[in-house]
Amino acid sequence: RGEGGDKKNEKKKERKMKLGEEVVLQEYLVSPMLIARRKFDIRTFCLLASVGPTLVLRHTDMYLRRSCEAFSMADLGKRSAHLTNICVQKHHPRFGDDSVWDLAQFESYLESKAMPQALSEAV
Repeated sequence: RGEGGDKKNEKKKERKMKLGEEVVLQEYLVSPMLIARRKFDIRTFCLLASVGPTLVLRHTDMYLRRSCEAFSMADLGKRSAHLTNICVQKHHPRFGDDSVWDLAQFESYLESKAMPQALSEAV
């Protein structure tokens, strides 16, 4: 959770994993989509109801978590610019109502940018 990611010290840190240990590995996006220069992620809930045939049910509601600081690749150690986790953002002085958007707020933003169909086309 939000550990690592420091490209300046890219010397590979090797460690032995413990049996049964769970890890998440993912590529870091260096050109993420931004809202007002801030990173965001979209959270929605899905149910994998069947794998044969594949049936995925998605809850119609979703929300966005926004970082409190402008995104920049210049300082990868600035957690409040790179991570959208509420557990990270809640300690920032800017954290508040604008940090988490519901679906209506996001749709309103898209409409203000003349992109009202962007969400429905992406999902």
